[in-house]
Amino acid sequence: MTFRITRGHVLFLLGVIFLLLLLGWNYFSGLYWLAAAVSLFLGFYLTVSCKIQDGILTKSTLFFFKKSLVIKDIKLIEAVTKKKLGYIYINLTKGPTEDYYLLLFKDLTTCKLDSHLYYKGQSIGRFLAKEYKIKLKEKEVMQYLYGN
Repeated sequence: MTFRITRGHVLFLLGVIFLLLLLGWNYFSGLYWLAAAVSLFLGFYLTVSCKIQDGILTKSTLFFFKKSLVIKDIKLIEAVTKKKLGYIYINLTKGPTEDYYLLLFKDLTTCKLDSHLYYKGQSIGRFLAKEYKIKLKEKEVMQYLYGN
């Protein structure tokens, strides 16, 4: 099974690309390079995917940068939510509230997975925790005024 970005994100990002191209065409004829750079960045963002097959999690980017991880070596999954001090957060979608997942392995290494990767309406971290019975710990990181 393959976890990819949701259709709603894809449509929104393609709309942003189209809008930038139109603005570059009509108003800023010299800024085609900006629209091209943003399009390449968003294209890179859209091609991130994770595939689970035979107990191995394969993370690929641009269809050829691959990193293989053995699922049985995962000790803990941390669902990390970043919040900034002084901001009010309202969740309008039914997606996860966390920003990313940290996979902690038995050999004390970590791997970061984005929470926007879905398969049949379930995010990758929640799926791994439920299907492979890995402990899921929710963590909230507070950012202060100057970064932290």
